[in-house]
This record gives sequence, structure tokens and C-alpha cells, in this order.
Amino acid sequence: MFKQSLVLFAVVAAVAYAVPSIPNPSQYYMSGTFSIPYFNIVEPIELIYDGVNNRQYISYYNGMDITLNLFEQNISYSIGPQVNTLICQTIPGNGSLITVLPPIPSEWSFNGTSTVNGIDVFSYTQKVVNYGKAAYYTFYVNSDGTPVQFYLNGVDFIFDSHPDVYILDFTTWTTDISQYGSIWEVPALCNNAEEATHAQFDQFEEIFGHIDSSNKKMDSSFDQFKKQFGKTYENTLEHNTRFATYKQMLHRVATHNAHNSESTYKLAMNHFGDMSDEEFRKFIIPHVDRDENNGASEVHDNEDVSALPASLDWRTSGCVTPVKDQGVCGSCWTFGSLASLETVACLKHNKDLISLSEQELVDCAYVGQSMGCNGGFASNAYQYIMNAGGIATESDYPYLMQNAYCKASTVQNSGVRVQSYVNVTAFSEAALQNAVATVGVVAVAIDASAPDFRYYSSGVYYSTVCQSGLDYLDHEVAVLGYGTDNGQQYWIVKNSWSTYYGNEGIVWMAMNRDNNCGIASQATYPIAV
Repeated sequence: MFKQSLVLFAVVAAVAYAVPSIPNPSQYYMSGTFSIPYFNIVEPIELIYDGVNNRQYISYYNGMDITLNLFEQNISYSIGPQVNTLICQTIPGNGSLITVLPPIPSEWSFNGTSTVNGIDVFSYTQKVVNYGKAAYYTFYVNSDGTPVQFYLNGVDFIFDSHPDVYILDFTTWTTDISQYGSIWEVPALCNNAEEATHAQFDQFEEIFGHIDSSNKKMDSSFDQFKKQFGKTYENTLEHNTRFATYKQMLHRVATHNAHNSESTYKLAMNHFGDMSDEEFRKFIIPHVDRDENNGASEVHDNEDVSALPASLDWRTSGCVTPVKDQGVCGSCWTFGSLASLETVACLKHNKDLISLSEQELVDCAYVGQSMGCNGGFASNAYQYIMNAGGIATESDYPYLMQNAYCKASTVQNSGVRVQSYVNVTAFSEAALQNAVATVGVVAVAIDASAPDFRYYSSGVYYSTVCQSGLDYLDHEVAVLGYGTDNGQQYWIVKNSWSTYYGNEGIVWMAMNRDNNCGIASQATYPIAV
């Protein structure tokens, strides 16, 4: 769970004060908070960066979750909670250290003075515009060059796990790490630790790792791409491989939009442009094998759509919570499942809309194959709520974007309970339409691995790349309704990648086009008590 960023040097102001340079040490210690304002996440963090010995230590939430990278030994350790137990897993291999400082001064501009967190600061900014999208970054230091805040705002594009505004506030800073020598000792908990079986999410790596930039001279388009999305590569071989992938993806985006008159949706290049389809599936969307039999009590097999309204949007009922943000955590299964439960419960109880706690599911619902930030299923979420006798509200058990200790026994229950859950007839869009129209919002699993899905901007999304088989479903979302646009039928789908994705967090997915992307392959909804 790591992170990375950008840089600058000093200037001398014409008004008699010297502008301090941004530090760029090979070793440093920092502590502070990492925030995502969109979903009110404020995460205490602590980082020790040791470029001399190729190692680093990152602690989240005051030691609740720890990453120890010992790259000089070709191994890393991930320590964190699983329900009520602290576990340690190993990740073999080398890697790149993630710095939270800007590494290339020449790409930034001094932007004057201001006040941040009550401190007089000097600001450095960078604005990058590419493919019609802008990203803004600001780094603040005090008069002696000590970092105060790193503010990142990627307007209209997504940083890996989809929130667009990040704020890193520094509270402690030193370049002397000699007092932290014992931190590099492998904890006893990690003796005989098992190797991680799923890709481990690291917030700093996912976010700051994409703000690095290369100073090599190369093709202007690729150079602009690297600058906008902060890309650097280990060696020439990796650079050439990434460049080849980038050209393929850029061609895919450009070709699609060039023929937009024949298409129902538009694409835009973003930070995924140098990742292969295989990499995206592996690192961005945790995949957990799913069973055909998920324990549902019954099947919604009514496929009669003759008397249903031509269009429907449950948002107009007042029983749909705003688009949420899973951040850097593979917890889509919690958001999709609760989006359905929130609406179903609201409709049952006189439109009393309650936003429910995804974090409780992340921390506590180790049911079946569900594993917190490493993926899971809607059915497991509902089974957990049935077993627990309910679930907390979002406000009482707020989202952390992180596996944490289960607090269900100490938090007040929201009163929302699940009696059972129902599968919609597999692969039947007619049955799904009937369920959405007669029951409410339905949780569905889709194949979101196609590159154009993560680049979706507007229109009715239809892909010839995505699959509909159960083994390909890798992302849980919620169907809010359906409609028609210029003769194209679509499902109204609520994603959990913040309102910066798609159309204010919503994607219109093709309807009645051979179950495109598996929209109806495994749909589930709860029966609220």
C-alpha cells in the first residue's frame, strides 16, 4: 500500500525573499494525513523512504495496516487485519520505491505564496492538458523547504481507483532516519507468513506511483502522456513495451472516436493507456472465481416485460443514495450490493433512505470467497447481513478504503435487515428488466476489463471485447433503471468510481444486445425485512 509524486527547484523572488527549493533527499521520514474529500476519507499515514538501501515502510491508520518493502532482499511484507485477526503475507520480488515528493523540478512553476493549514507557504504548480482533459498539482513548502501539503486534482480523469482529488498533509518531516533502524526488522508475525494469493492494493503506489515522470526525450505524444499521468519506467525494455502498448490503446481510442457517428458512446485516453488488458484485469479489478450456486433462496424468473414502463429511473423515487467512491480498494462488491439494499429497504419502509456501511462488509464479511479489498460477491454481502442481523449506517461505520478490524459488535445497527436474497434468471435481460421494474435497484456483476470501459465518457456503452460468462465477471455495480437514447436501449448503471467517472458516476450500458458485458449473467437483490 504505497504512493508517489512530483518536484521543483528554487527561484529568487523579485521582492527580496528567497524561495526555498523542494526537498529531494535519498532518505526521509514523514507522517501526516492522506485525504480524499469526495468520500470524506482522512487517513493517518507514516512513511520512511530509504533510497540508499532500496527499502521503505508505510503505515496506515496508526499501524493498523503496514507495508514493509525490502527490495534489496527481493521481498515485501503486507501486515493488516482480517476480521479480528492481524495477518502477515509476503510478496516476493523487487519493485520501485514510491516517493511522495516531486522528483523533477524543471516541470513545475513557482506560483507565489499563500497560507496552508495556518502556515505561510511557497507554492509550486503544474498543469497538464492532454486529450481535452486537465490535471492540476500543487506542492507547498514552508520558508525552510519543509513539505506542508501536496494537493492533487486530476480534473475529468481517473487516478487508478477513481477519486480525482487527493490531499497529502505533512505534520512531521525529517531527513534523518537513523532512529528508525529497528523498523526494518521483519516482525515475528511474519515468520512463516504465506505468500499473498491476490494482488495487494497499495494506495500510495496506485496514486503517487502514477505521478512520476520521465526526463527522456521521446515521441511528443507519449512524452505528453507520461507527463500528464506521471509515468516513469525502470529501463529501456520496459519503456519500449509500454510505448507499444500506449500506441495500441491510443489507436483504439482515436479510431473509436473518429467513427463516433457509428458509435453510441465516446472514449478518452487516461492513465491506463500503457497497461495491457491482462494487467488491468490483474491489478485494477480483483478477480475471485464465482460459483453458479451462490446460496440464494429463490430465482426471479419472470421474463414478462409487456406491461413494464418503457423507461424507468429509481433515482426519481428518492430511494437511491448518491454515487460513492470505492477508492483504492477492490471493494466494488460492497458498493454494488448495498446500492440494491439501500433502495429495496427504502421502498419497503416508506422511502426512509439510509446510506449503509460498505466498510462493515470490507472488515467483517469474510463469507465464502469474499476478502475485503481483494474482492467478493453481492451474495456474500447479503449472507453476512443475514447472519449478523443487520448492518450499520455509513455515518456510524464510515468508509476507510482499507481492510480494518471488524467493529460490528460495537457499532449501532441501522435497523436495515435482510431476510434472504434472490438470483435473477442467469443471462436473461428480460428477467433483469422485470426485476428492476418490480423490485428496485439490482446488484449485477459485469466484465469491466475491456479498456474502453475504463475510458467511458458518455453515450450508450457497447463492447465487442467484453465477455458475459461467469468466469469473466470482475466488477460489481448496480442497475438503477433503463431507457432509450436515439433508438438505443440502455441500462442505467451506478458505478462506485466517484462522480468523476462517466456521466456523474453513471454509465449507460447496452440493453438487449446479447447480454453485453454480462450485465444479466449474475444479478442478485435482497429481500429486506
